[in-house]
Amino acid sequence: MSATTVGVLETTTTTIDAPAARGDATAVISINASESILQEAILEEEEENEEDQEDQEELWRVARQRNAEKLLKASFENKLNEIDEILTSEESIINVAANTAEGVCALHACTSSKTVNFLLKRGADVRVRKRNNDQPLHVQCYAKNLKAIQYLLEAGADVNSRGDCGNSPLHLAVSAALIFPPQTTTIDNENRFQTDESNMGRTEEEEVEEDEEEEEENDANDEDVENSDDARARIVMELISRGADVHAKNDNAQTPLLLLSNTRENASVAELLFKVQNRGQSAREEIREELARLKLHEAIALRGENLHTARMKREARKNKALAVKRAHEREVHELKIKLDLMERKERERIEEEQEKERLRLEAKKAKAKAKKASKK
Repeated sequence: MSATTVGVLETTTTTIDAPAARGDATAVISINASESILQEAILEEEEENEEDQEDQEELWRVARQRNAEKLLKASFENKLNEIDEILTSEESIINVAANTAEGVCALHACTSSKTVNFLLKRGADVRVRKRNNDQPLHVQCYAKNLKAIQYLLEAGADVNSRGDCGNSPLHLAVSAALIFPPQTTTIDNENRFQTDESNMGRTEEEEVEEDEEEEEENDANDEDVENSDDARARIVMELISRGADVHAKNDNAQTPLLLLSNTRENASVAELLFKVQNRGQSAREEIREELARLKLHEAIALRGENLHTARMKREARKNKALAVKRAHEREVHELKIKLDLMERKERERIEEEQEKERLRLEAKKAKAKAKKASKK
């Protein structure tokens, strides 16, 4: 209770006690006036408390938004350590949209499948939407990030969700494979997002440099962007195997197949779409089986690569140890040579001093003998 309210209460108490003793009619007016003053003081105190609470809430919102922007930038730059620090201090902002025109969350901004997987493990909502209704799966399908797509699908992403212009992830996977180079979203100095086609390669190079500096072991070949026809078809296979609707139409009444042009590069993707359109569930089952075989072969190949990498690392460690051993033996040999040289010099010095001492004694004896002979 504030000092003003306490003062009013004391005044009220005094005013109430006085008329009780006097018992005159003026006391009623004093009591009513004191009660009115007390009510006004209480109202003023409540208004002050409300203003303080609003100020605190505003400060909290500003700090929360600033952390959301930091998380967004760290996710875009794939800085896992920074992401971990931010989320450790405030876990609840992982699905908060930063103050950008597109309403982008951290999971939308990822340019690396490692970051996507990291955020999903920390509780990122796989179905969070941008202002244009795109979900993270739409973003990664447009960017042709196969590994990230697999992570999102395994985490429960809606394979038939409608995003911007009514496009499904399959629409974006097909159209991006046909027309557009991989594009990512960048952050300018004012924290607004814009398209940048060159940023993907730059980010991958930075990741490689960071991996080399930190000497992280990453045996899996986690290549985020695939531009080959096989990779394009593989993304479509992943989506179809998860139930993607090949008949879905966007706001322009286009199915994914209508977005493909009749070119040799798109033949494998068109064949998949035609197969499912004409044969339905049986074709989808065949694609699932084919995808399972591909994953098995990839797992075998990856295991072979990992074993080869492990052997190479063992050989490198063995060669390094051997080089260290040889360098040590060389240093020991050089030290022995230096020690032998020092010992030889020391022996020569001692022999030289002994010879000098012998000559001095002989000279002394000769001198004494000559002196004795001269006396005779």
